[in-house]
Amino acid sequence: MTPTCTEDWVRDALEALREAWHRVDDAVMNPKEDPRPWLFRLAPTLCVQKRNLKGNEVVSELARTTLGKMEDELKMDPEAIENYSINFLLAYFDANAHCGFIEEMEIERAMLYICDHHDFDEEI
Repeated sequence: MTPTCTEDWVRDALEALREAWHRVDDAVMNPKEDPRPWLFRLAPTLCVQKRNLKGNEVVSELARTTLGKMEDELKMDPEAIENYSINFLLAYFDANAHCGFIEEMEIERAMLYICDHHDFDEEI
């Protein structure tokens, strides 16, 4: 079910973030490589799964636009790569916005709430 209010979006995004962390932890195959910087790459996949989107073209387009936007932003601010959870949440909300599920103003409200009520430093 697609969230309809800020509280629901916050809950949905944090559930997706927990799932992404579990997947990253489970997927570590090369202990020399830190997978955390690429956590945001799971955002389009989780959006597709949670919204039950179908079609390879839809999935490919969503991944290309969402990940391309995040990678462009990280090129402008390379140190931001260490904001693993925030980057994931931004990419997740962007994927949902790209599909028309959430408006920018709702993203701002949800991100403000999340940042005010959660400490992501403890994940690093």
